[in-house]
Amino acid sequence: MTQLDPPAAPSGITLRQLQIFVVTAEAGSITTAAEQLYLSQTAVSLALRQLEKSIGATLMIRRRAHGVSLTPTGRSLLPLGRNILASVSDFGKSARNSDQVSGNITIGCFPSLGPAMLPNLMDKFMKANPEARIHFIEASHNELLEMLEMGSIDLLLTYRMGLPVGLIEQVVEVLRTGVLIGAEHPLAQGRDSIRLAELANEPFIMLDSTVSAEHARHTFANARVFPEVRYTSMNFETVRSLAGRQMGWSLSMQRPLSNETHEGRQVRILEIEDELVPSLPVIVARSQQMILSRAAEAFLKILTEEYPRPTIDSEHPDLLRKREVD
Repeated sequence: MTQLDPPAAPSGITLRQLQIFVVTAEAGSITTAAEQLYLSQTAVSLALRQLEKSIGATLMIRRRAHGVSLTPTGRSLLPLGRNILASVSDFGKSARNSDQVSGNITIGCFPSLGPAMLPNLMDKFMKANPEARIHFIEASHNELLEMLEMGSIDLLLTYRMGLPVGLIEQVVEVLRTGVLIGAEHPLAQGRDSIRLAELANEPFIMLDSTVSAEHARHTFANARVFPEVRYTSMNFETVRSLAGRQMGWSLSMQRPLSNETHEGRQVRILEIEDELVPSLPVIVARSQQMILSRAAEAFLKILTEEYPRPTIDSEHPDLLRKREVD
């Protein structure tokens, strides 16, 4: 007798999509489902469209004023969807009884945080959990938030800025702002700190990201300094190289161990003397609706060991007073 391979599941279906389908069907409304799942209505609609595309069938009819109604296909698949989600929950409970951490974990990371954080955390995670596999994705702040909503990533390392409701956050560290400037620049000579007003007439180099631009806006507003943005770049190393050639200065949350640029020139990070210096908390976030796997829990344990939780000024959570960081 010829042995037949089991039928392959439609590609692209995720548990998050199944969860959104079941919750929406039971709620009878995309709006209500979005509220229950702490998602945007756009994210719910997108997940449903992706699920329907994967299986090649329409599951529900959307009527703007009357919510949603299941098609015959949707009605037949709803019990199966519930059973799959219940089985996964049971599987997870059984997995937690095992002593060995295994499985996959995907970390989303804001690009400028990756070089200083990811290699160390991934190395320690794999050495402690050799049976597990860790993956990472670097993307823009908004893209990463969408991936977290859709369940494409388990945890997100990013800055605490422009975050939606419905996330569980843990502060990893609080980065203070410094001035990135060429080591040979006249204003960098014989000093370790500077007031932003001294740089007001110097060309500014902007790191081109939503988070960086918003952070620079807050910094300059606090100091009442508004320099001319001469250059923009999406690459932090390009910004460093331009500063190394004294073509401008920039703000930096990062403090690389090496002061040498790719061209072999030297840069420095000067502390900012202004009284109120905007800080930027780095957080690890996850969705309230996602159950943490043992691999994710193990990663969070290592993260907490490597970065003991910092103290943030309760009255000014977005600011660090200089006297507190000296």
